[in-house]
Amino acid sequence: MQHNAARPDEMIEPLKLCKSFFLTLSQEEITYCHWKSNCRLTKALAGETDLDLLIHGDEKSRFEQALEMFSFKRVISPPEKQYPGTEDYLGFDYDTGKLLHLHVHYKVVLGRRHVKEYHLPIEGVIFDNLRVLRDVNVPCAEIELLLLSIRANMKLGLTSVFRGLIKPGIDVYPENVMAEFRFLLKHYDERRFFDFLSVTHLPLSQSILASYLNRLRRGHPTIGTVMKVRTHILKGLKSYRESSTILVFPRRFVAGLRAFPLVRRRFPPRKKTVAGGGKIFVLVGADGSGKSTLTKDLSEWLSWKLAVKTSYFGIPKTIGVRLVVLVANFFRLLKKLCPIEMLIRPLDLVAKEASARRWVFIARKRLSVFAASRQFASIGRIVVADRYPLPAFHEMEEPMDGPRIKGELRGQTSRLSEQEESYYSKIQLPSKVFVLQTRVDKLRERKGDVELRVHEAKARAVDALEDSHVIDVIDGNLPYSDVLLDIKRRIWESL
Repeated sequence: MQHNAARPDEMIEPLKLCKSFFLTLSQEEITYCHWKSNCRLTKALAGETDLDLLIHGDEKSRFEQALEMFSFKRVISPPEKQYPGTEDYLGFDYDTGKLLHLHVHYKVVLGRRHVKEYHLPIEGVIFDNLRVLRDVNVPCAEIELLLLSIRANMKLGLTSVFRGLIKPGIDVYPENVMAEFRFLLKHYDERRFFDFLSVTHLPLSQSILASYLNRLRRGHPTIGTVMKVRTHILKGLKSYRESSTILVFPRRFVAGLRAFPLVRRRFPPRKKTVAGGGKIFVLVGADGSGKSTLTKDLSEWLSWKLAVKTSYFGIPKTIGVRLVVLVANFFRLLKKLCPIEMLIRPLDLVAKEASARRWVFIARKRLSVFAASRQFASIGRIVVADRYPLPAFHEMEEPMDGPRIKGELRGQTSRLSEQEESYYSKIQLPSKVFVLQTRVDKLRERKGDVELRVHEAKARAVDALEDSHVIDVIDGNLPYSDVLLDIKRRIWESL
């Protein structure tokens, strides 16, 4: 995640990416503005929340060239969050490793919760009346207040209405919406507000809006005031609807159903996917190299906006695997304690058979994890994996996450060893492997409970890997924050 604790706006530094990007838009004279929620613009410029940009329709190609110049990447929202005239992009701040989400609009589309069925053709009025806030073009306060009044009342849900009826005096609007109102009411001029309303030609009553804004200035609008202005806005702007109630209802019904806790747990909200296709990123290193922590942190970083899952290719800790291990160890113990010479060999065979079946089960499980990961990534999602069974490690005396039966049989093959190797042969290389090459003394500091012989063997195997089109060698001796940032940069380049 990349959300920070609440801080005063003056203490929040904009990302270098934002400074350069918006400077370029101004220098290239691209017509744009950050058209809503400008009370949170400082946090948005720091990558802590989204940036909502309105782009002049004639500037689309030039704006896309600017996006490409700064390596923004197109991402796709799930169908239930796709709206007409909007696109989503992610940017990456090279200095901090933070992601930046641009929600790009090419026309002013508003609507009720979960749908955007109204197009207000007032883009020209907005672009003709811009001001500059924190080096970013934004609408003048009066126009932004008009848009907020429309947006907030269109999106007002039945839950908020019922809450207002049951508990008079409570804010009907969410706190973030009230914060926007307070911010804009400090900066707007009432006469200019109604002048702009007249210029937009929107069929809304000045007297109803004036009464509504006066009530807002005094504090908490009553449910009666809110319902009056909401009904007026929905009726007045009816001619600007681009979708009928019949077409909109199914979408609203499904979205409302998904909001119920039980349904939400069963079907969690879907996130965005990468337009260029998903990827499988793998972290490889000896014990103590930090791969497990990196897997967790990288997943959290990417999942701020993207659909991400972590895949673990280690030995599953299931009851079945534990039982097989217990059986194998039990027969090994019997072999050691057995006083009858003729029983030693059968006991040894039973122990080896149990152990081999365990490794076959693990290989089959790893293949199934790979298949699930590939399927997940095939539709634009991201997988971050740990303990991936790389072919480069298969020839080790005790392979890291690879076939083990032939080694236990001292080079002999069997039906089970062939079956195990067949499973591993079907696990293909991932999109990118980040190899954490770390000195043994560092590994021992972080993970001292591993047998030294094993630690050294794993470190040698990892150090033998070299950079290639799939493998990126990472200096695991650096401070953790530097390693994390390095991998973030490489992931971004790979997306």
